[in-house]
Amino acid sequence: MQHNLNSPTPIKGLSGEWINTENYMNNGIFVCHKCHIIWSLDNATFYNKEKCPKNKCNELCRSKYIWYSNTNLSNDIITKCSIKLTLSNQNNGIWIKSSEYKSFGSFECSNRKCKKNKKFKEWISAYANSKYIQQCKQCKYEYFPKFMWINHTNKEQDDKKEEKELDNKEHLSHLCGACRCNDCPYIKKNILKININKNILETNINKNILETDIKKNILETDIKKNILETNIKKNILETNINKNILETDINKNILETNINKNILKTNIKKNILKTNINKNILETDIKKNILETDIKKNILETNIKKNILETDINKNILETDIKKNHFFY
Repeated sequence: MQHNLNSPTPIKGLSGEWINTENYMNNGIFVCHKCHIIWSLDNATFYNKEKCPKNKCNELCRSKYIWYSNTNLSNDIITKCSIKLTLSNQNNGIWIKSSEYKSFGSFECSNRKCKKNKKFKEWISAYANSKYIQQCKQCKYEYFPKFMWINHTNKEQDDKKEEKELDNKEHLSHLCGACRCNDCPYIKKNILKININKNILETNINKNILETDIKKNILETDIKKNILETNIKKNILETNINKNILETDINKNILETNINKNILKTNIKKNILKTNINKNILETDIKKNILETDIKKNILETNIKKNILETDINKNILETDIKKNHFFY
């Protein structure tokens, strides 16, 4: 491993070391992003590009992984590369994803004006990424990190310490290449906080909307209940009115029936009376006729008797005349 005497001061509270990303060379794994073949190289670096060994490809590719060897690494931070390759000098170590390694990074500006001022000559970023450049605070020059920090101790504990360090460090997003590509932990953390606050706000809004909807539903339920009770009372009132109307109609019908019954009785009595009158008239007429018949009979008998008498008289007169005539003869 190559160390640089001008490496930055170790980070307080963390056990690890700075590696020079410009000069560090070790076993590396390459993956061609064009034809996707995999090959290894003994002297791979973070930033140098190598040609793809496949015929007619010749695509320039950066190393995807670089092997970092350190016997002080604890077992829980030694990770295995997903690409299995046998290395002759493999010992305790870790595969560093050189194309996208994230940690503390040290940057150095090569501009003459900046070199005169220590404030701008070198700076350390808690959000360094070997994949992205950062811009100098004074000039417009941009650089990849010259040194990257590698932890030697427990990764989980270091992650917590690094997280505290990240919270305490100032970060200028407009100078960070990772921020411009929305791939910086600072941006992601702030986006996460914004999303959490947004989710909390949305949850509160949804809660208020839900409470409003519940109150609205309760109010609508009460209104519907009151409307239902009003309709029930209205229906009961209408039923009672209809019942009274029905009873009135029944009573009216009963009254009309009684009136009609009385009228019928009166008419029957009237008819009976008329019948009796007619009967009496008929009887009177019959009696009158009988009387007239008797009178006529009597008159006839009288006339008959009278005629008989007259006949007898005439007969007597005749006989007298006959006798008288006889006498004269």
